[in-house]
Amino acid sequence: MTDKKINVVILGLEGDFREDIGEGIQRYVYEIYKNLQTKSEINVTKREYKSIGSGYIIKKSLTTLSFGLGFIFDRFKNIDIIHNPTQRPSFRPRFTRKSPLVITVHDFNAKLDFKKFGINEKHSLKEALRGYLVMLITKLNMKFADYIIAISTQTKNECISLGFPEDKIYVVNSGMAPKFGVIKTDEEDDFAKKDKKIFRVGYIGSFIKRKNVRFAVEACMKTKGDDIVFEFYGKENKEYRELKKLAESDKRIKFMGFAPEEKLIDIYKSFDLFLFPSIYEGFGLEPLEAQSLGLPVIIYKKAMIPQESRKYCFEAESPEYMAHMIERIKENGYDEKKAKEAMDYARGFTWDKAVEKIVDVYKDILKRNNERYKNMQNLARN
Repeated sequence: MTDKKINVVILGLEGDFREDIGEGIQRYVYEIYKNLQTKSEINVTKREYKSIGSGYIIKKSLTTLSFGLGFIFDRFKNIDIIHNPTQRPSFRPRFTRKSPLVITVHDFNAKLDFKKFGINEKHSLKEALRGYLVMLITKLNMKFADYIIAISTQTKNECISLGFPEDKIYVVNSGMAPKFGVIKTDEEDDFAKKDKKIFRVGYIGSFIKRKNVRFAVEACMKTKGDDIVFEFYGKENKEYRELKKLAESDKRIKFMGFAPEEKLIDIYKSFDLFLFPSIYEGFGLEPLEAQSLGLPVIIYKKAMIPQESRKYCFEAESPEYMAHMIERIKENGYDEKKAKEAMDYARGFTWDKAVEKIVDVYKDILKRNNERYKNMQNLARN
C-alpha cells in the first residue's frame, strides 16, 4: 500500500447518519461514518438512499427496495471500498462493480426458534413472514459480498455455518457510547452515596419476545424482601402491558416506560444490579454498559449471547435461580476485584477502537485484492 488515501463509501438510508435518531444498526452506521472521518488514511463519503412509503409494513418493504435499487444503479466512481454496514439488500455481482463489497452482519435473530431456548412462545404470522424475508436478504447479501465484518465471534460462526468462507470474515466488535467510558470522580462519589436502604434491580431494553423480559419479571416476583425495588425501562407495547398486568400484585415491580438517552447514565447508576434475560444477541451492549458503571449483571444461561459480552456476567438457568442470585448479591454485595475487572474490560469496547480495526480490515482487503490482481496478471503472461 502507498500513502494514498483509501476512498470508502458507507451505504445507508435517510436518517442513518443522524446522531439524534439513531439506535441499534442506525447507531452503528452513524458511529462508523463519524469515526472514519477522523482517520487520516481514509477519505470517507456516504450514500443516503431515499426512504419512501408510509405505514409500518409498506414503508419497511419500500425502503428496503429503494436501498437495494439505489445500490444496484450506483456507479461508485473512484471508490476503493464499498461498505454496507447494515443487512439491507446489496445484491450486485462483482463484475458490475470495480470495488470490493464489504457487509457488516449483525445477527441472525430472524431465524430464532423460541422452543430451542425453553420458551413457550410462537412467532405471529407477521413476525414469521418478516423473519423469512430478513433471512432471505441476509443469505443473498452473503452470496454477493466479497468480505464480511461480523460484530462478534458468535456471528462469525453463524456466517460460517451458512457457507461463507471463514478466511473472508473479520470480527470487529461494536463500541459503547463514549459517555460510558469514563466516570468523573464526583460522579463516582454520587454513585457511592446511593440510598443503601433500598436495593434497586433494573432492566433497560425493548419488550420484544427475543428479549425474554417475562423471565426476569417472574424472577423478581419470586425474590424475597421488602427492601428491593425492580424497575423495567422500555417502550410500551403488547408484551409490556401483559407483563405489567402479570406483576400488578407485586408493588415492588415498577414499569417505568422509555429510558431517554440523556438520562440513560443516571438510570443505570441508580441500579445496584442489572438483569439482561435476552435469549439471543448478535453482540449485546447493555451488559457491557452496566458493567462499565460497576454493576453486576445476570443473564439467561441458555441464551446465545457472544462470549465477548457475557464474559463477566452471572448466569441463571431459571427464574428461581435468578431470584436466588438477586438475593445473594443483595446480601453479600459484589466482589470488588471482579467489579473492577469487569469495569476495565467493558470500557475497552470503544467506537474508536472498533473503527481502527475496520480501517485495518480495509487495508487488508486492498492488499489481498492487489496480490490477487498481480497473480492474475502473472498467469495471463505465462
